[in-house]
Amino acid sequence: MSDLPLFLYGTLRDRAVLEAVLGRQVAEAELTPALLPDHAAREVMPGGWPLIRPEAGAVAPGLLFAPALAERLRLDYYELGYGYRLRATEARRAEGTAVRALVYFPPERGIETGGPWNLADWQARDGGLAAEAASEYMSFFGIEPTESVALRYPQMLARAQSRLAARTACRPQRLHSGLQRAAIEERAARRPYARFFSVEERDLMLPGLGGARITQQNRAAFVAVDAVMVLPYDPVRDRVLVVEQFRIGAYLRGDPHPWTLEPVAGRRDSGESPEETARREALEEAGVRIVRLEKIAEYYPSP
Repeated sequence: MSDLPLFLYGTLRDRAVLEAVLGRQVAEAELTPALLPDHAAREVMPGGWPLIRPEAGAVAPGLLFAPALAERLRLDYYELGYGYRLRATEARRAEGTAVRALVYFPPERGIETGGPWNLADWQARDGGLAAEAASEYMSFFGIEPTESVALRYPQMLARAQSRLAARTACRPQRLHSGLQRAAIEERAARRPYARFFSVEERDLMLPGLGGARITQQNRAAFVAVDAVMVLPYDPVRDRVLVVEQFRIGAYLRGDPHPWTLEPVAGRRDSGESPEETARREALEEAGVRIVRLEKIAEYYPSP
């Protein structure tokens, strides 16, 4: 394996993403500003992710990073699952000196690109989502091939968005006991299944309510993502609209009619607001364009 440094031009320039991939904090002194002449970072369409392309006269900004061998393997795992390949090329440090470096180049065909990719603009849109998803992605390192994990990345982004939303959710604190997440000690974590959904299992030391003693408990959860439900209402006819859909849960339960009547609902895609999800799902499932939305509540369907 080559001992050349890596030239990082895309999301790995984001310190939180890089640290999530490496599994450690990265000091400022480990990263050297550099440029890649005759190359440009372009946005992937759709998605807004970056890729590097040869482009005469252009200059791509980036960082030089010299990982340890074990860290190079982690970085390869994160990048190569999408068809990227390492190739040596000549970069330049900020003061102008040339240096040979390895770059993760994308496949030459099959990817549509748009305008220039800008790190600051991407960070403003991302809001920590990529770093949160990278932590789940890297939890499969040494367990599953990166190519199979990469196929599930959209679901990881959606779950990451749910976790970020949970950290900022407003709750009526005066009605609660005051116990916080920090009071829970996590002894072990397992993920026996992770595809469209995931199943998470934890061994926890849980404090009891009212000062009861701490006990060790095993808990498992079916982890989906945030979803939005909307009940379209027609004020002229004074009617609500529901849709009929096949549900595998009803089928597996043994229901003789596993097609259920329900409000319009759907998973919240990464980067999508709840209102955007409601409007998209209403159009997709019922062919209805929503004029005005009124928020009713936020809740966990099954704690």
